[in-house]
Amino acid sequence: MRLKCAVFCLLSIVPLSRITAQSDYTIQQIHFLPPTFYVGDKVEARIRLAAAEGFVPAEPTELPAPAAIQIRDVRIIPISQEYDIRITFSSYETGKGELPPIALGDITLKGVEITTESMLEEDTVKIEESFGPALLPGTKLLLALAIGALLIVPVFTVLLVIWIRRLAKHFISERKEKRPFKVLTLVLNELANPPSRVKNREFYIELTDAFREYLSARLEVNLRTSTASELRGSLAMQFTGVAPVEKILAELTRFDAVKFGNLGVSSRGRKSDIRKVRDAAEAIEMWRQEAKEHVDS
Repeated sequence: MRLKCAVFCLLSIVPLSRITAQSDYTIQQIHFLPPTFYVGDKVEARIRLAAAEGFVPAEPTELPAPAAIQIRDVRIIPISQEYDIRITFSSYETGKGELPPIALGDITLKGVEITTESMLEEDTVKIEESFGPALLPGTKLLLALAIGALLIVPVFTVLLVIWIRRLAKHFISERKEKRPFKVLTLVLNELANPPSRVKNREFYIELTDAFREYLSARLEVNLRTSTASELRGSLAMQFTGVAPVEKILAELTRFDAVKFGNLGVSSRGRKSDIRKVRDAAEAIEMWRQEAKEHVDS
């Protein structure tokens, strides 16, 4: 251990025989703190200098600024007939080089050699080729999900729009399908509870008109102006065997007799006729539903 320290101290001192004397000064001794330094390290060079007669060194007013070396500070400490020049610097280039010339009053210090060591051992470490930026974990999965979403969302949106349109069309169709029976039911309810005493003629005109309007919508034939016999013929062809419909067919002539012949009808008779029309309409609705289910199956 002592031997290593002695060798280390000897290497940190540059022999005089290796220093080139200048006309205005002579370098007596140079050592560095730390003796071994690397790129970016803060180093202090201590240079013992003897100036020629008539030359007096002085601290510089401006520090040099070369590309590969940063001169941080320069101090001069007089020691008897000599001067201790202390230069603080950092080197940013490996290998051998020199400190830049530094103007010290009457003299210019130059030719001070330095060696900046490398952290890599020569011929032992191979510099690997650079690679592109690494992807974060899960990046490929996120990209796949994003691409999948871009493909699926438009398709899903189109299917959703088609489904909504079909649903709306079905809803409108259902409402339209039920409307004739609903309108007839409202009229029958009003006739069952008239706001005031209504004459038989007015009552049966409204009753038969509502029934004809309903039949016109269901059979898709204009029966509003048809005679009782024409109406019976149309219903007989469509609803043969439907008891409530056959029952109301026999009453159509009587309804006309009330309207045009002033045939008398009691309040109980009116309610019975309302029930007959309602039963016939309900039977027609049931017949249509069974026919639709038979077609769908």
